[in-house]
Amino acid sequence: MIHPWRLLGAAFFMASTLLLASCEKPEQSIGLNLQPEDELINVFRTDTFTITAEIIPEDSLRTDELSQMLLGNYFDPEIGRLSASFYSQVRLSTPDHDFGSNPVADSLVLSMRYTGELFGSQQPQFFEVFEMSDSLSLDSAYYSNQDHEITGANLVAPGVPPIRMDPRKEVSLANDTVPPQLRLRLSDELANDWVNLDPATYDSNDAWTSYFKGLYVRSSSYTGGIAHLDLVSSESGIRLYYHNDTDTSFFDYTINNVTARYSRFEHEFIGELAPLNTGEPVDAQVSPRVQSASGMKSLLTFPGLDSLNVNQERTINKAELIIPCAERSDLRKFYPTRLFLLTENDEGDIVGIPGQLSGTVEVGGFYELTENRYRFNVTRWLQLYLNGEVTVNYLYLVAGNAGVSARNVALNGPEHSLDDPSQNMRLQVTYSY
Repeated sequence: MIHPWRLLGAAFFMASTLLLASCEKPEQSIGLNLQPEDELINVFRTDTFTITAEIIPEDSLRTDELSQMLLGNYFDPEIGRLSASFYSQVRLSTPDHDFGSNPVADSLVLSMRYTGELFGSQQPQFFEVFEMSDSLSLDSAYYSNQDHEITGANLVAPGVPPIRMDPRKEVSLANDTVPPQLRLRLSDELANDWVNLDPATYDSNDAWTSYFKGLYVRSSSYTGGIAHLDLVSSESGIRLYYHNDTDTSFFDYTINNVTARYSRFEHEFIGELAPLNTGEPVDAQVSPRVQSASGMKSLLTFPGLDSLNVNQERTINKAELIIPCAERSDLRKFYPTRLFLLTENDEGDIVGIPGQLSGTVEVGGFYELTENRYRFNVTRWLQLYLNGEVTVNYLYLVAGNAGVSARNVALNGPEHSLDDPSQNMRLQVTYSY
């Protein structure tokens, strides 16, 4: 755990000096004819607080049973490599299935419905599927840095070529066209095993999941993109095509809302961000960063806030944390639609700032396209800190939808521009007494 208060003394003195020297006194003429001069309220605005910024690796995220899964490998030349894979059970679409007399497997196909977003270049990738040797439980919590044991060889059929993921392209089958999806043909050996199992294995889902614990799906290519998948879609699952003495048919193994599953994320940071690989922070006075998929977050410390308590009668009218974005190096990149601010409570637990998850107080944090920035209303948090009800003077800046997105953003730090402070991250406070 990083202790950001280590710079408190020197930074506090500097911030206090700047605060007293740089305050504006807006709209002082308003109401001069309505109130006696000795009853006028003094209103001040300042944005010269010292902010220190560091990039730190994100903690593991809980990723079980989320609405979407991520799959693939993506290399960003500014950040490094992100690998997204997943573990999932598969269930019987109908228990007590009978394959008929002398069944023979024709093919076995794993389908995964795309949801529309793709990160990185669309290069062909080799995909692998493995059988899990450990069971998953719907009642358990699973995290993005957690591994489960797998057994045996790759279950993808030999000779399957690399696949270019395309969330916009429908798939043409022999007699049908289906929505965009990633389709992996599994081995004929596995197909024949499944069609010839002891019928008792198909008596119930408990019997089935006891036999087949689940799948682990990953890309073995270095890059090629990461796609969003909807595994609980009716178009997702495994279909076994077979024939018997009297008919040709298929049977489905499904993934649904009662199927245990979770995403696994792995990061390999490069360049100036390489220290994150061993848990070390990176200075971010010029350019903080935030990345989804359990990547990285920024730690913002405000060592000079106590200077506002010089006057005990002060009231915080408004406090905004304004964070401009860096110039986008690749227009194909999409920024996170929303960032969040987190802090720590007295027990050391990470929690949202007051009002962050409340419908009654709008903290904000949405990406503002026209201004190319994020903006937060931190009035309540600052007032509670000055009152002593919040005890830490630092915040974590994290990505929204972190478990179902691979988006990232480079931001302007507190010292991004010496010539134009309006382009820098800043805390803008209006207060009165």
